[in-house]
Amino acid sequence: MVRDTLAVKKAVKKTVKPYQKGSRPAGINLYGDFVSGTGISRSVNLLSGALKAAGIPHSKHQVEERRGIPKKTGRHVDYAVNVFHVQPAKIPVLFEMLETSDLDGHYNIAYWLWETPAFPKEWTGLCKCFDEIWTPSVFVAKALRRITDKKIKVYPCAVVGEENFFPEDCCIVRKRYGIPEDAFVAGIIYDRRSGSERKNPDAAIKAFREAFPDGRENVCLMIKAKCLNEKDLSHLKSVIGSEKRFVIIQDYLSHEDTLSLLASSDALLSLHRAEGFGLASAEMMSCGGVVISTDYSATKEFVNEKNGCPVKYKLVSTKKEYSVYRAGTVWAEPDVHDAARKLRMLYVDPALRKKLGNEAKRSVSKELSAKVIGIRIKKRIEAVCGV
Repeated sequence: MVRDTLAVKKAVKKTVKPYQKGSRPAGINLYGDFVSGTGISRSVNLLSGALKAAGIPHSKHQVEERRGIPKKTGRHVDYAVNVFHVQPAKIPVLFEMLETSDLDGHYNIAYWLWETPAFPKEWTGLCKCFDEIWTPSVFVAKALRRITDKKIKVYPCAVVGEENFFPEDCCIVRKRYGIPEDAFVAGIIYDRRSGSERKNPDAAIKAFREAFPDGRENVCLMIKAKCLNEKDLSHLKSVIGSEKRFVIIQDYLSHEDTLSLLASSDALLSLHRAEGFGLASAEMMSCGGVVISTDYSATKEFVNEKNGCPVKYKLVSTKKEYSVYRAGTVWAEPDVHDAARKLRMLYVDPALRKKLGNEAKRSVSKELSAKVIGIRIKKRIEAVCGV
């Protein structure tokens, strides 16, 4: 942690010449990891899609997410605005490896996600490195406004693109993974690298068991888990036991295949403890599916009683450290009983599922489309560049 703090101080001390309007073409140099397949990677690709939908000139610069190391990929137009879709912890490494000319004379913007109301204190100084900060949710913006007076803009992930997506036939998808074609299917999707404690799959499994206690209903819980190590997989198998109504999918899936998997499910259980955005929930809604989600943090901004099933919760303070989340972190403990009740409600009422799913698709198509988000960004870039 001391080393991280020293690296932050070094990055903050780096002198960068300010941006002068008209000195470079209006547009964005977008930095991020476009290839790793993580949630952050998906987010930066969605941001690129929004820029494209709004006709914003931009170039893409690959940055290896886990280490923050940039990869030079040939010549690009040098636009006026840099957007660094890179997590705060990796900014010091990235800035040290970039050329001075990459930063000098540009309007530098950070696009950050975080999942709790308090940013790690050793990251707060990094705000000084940027002219403004973008986030995907009001929840993250509020956390940032507690530590900086920099201009902060909210641009959510644009999960509905310009091209129509046609998911693979539901029966084919289910057959591929051994899921009964006529079953009521609830899904869980999470990546261990994002923190199993935060994603909280155990709570979703408990809610499923409580909703269907006798085991005789034609139901299935599909668990799409990415990057599980032996310890995580062993724990998951110990939790679900030998019940055939639980299906674990660890295969690498393309984005299109993941959306097909979501579209073949009746509901998504996201009993998270905190989210900086909630990409899986938003994408489930874009497929016309129903989300049962903890009514806390960023998902609260697009999941409501008209288009999904918000779940009650209480705030707790952690007793120990979980990965990057320190002891004393405040986040939600979802009400498993409330989640189970709502899951059962969806099971017995297909008409309600259809009503909520249709409204979910309508609402995200309106609020989280590439064109809508892109136009908002375009107006901001025009203001910055004086176009």
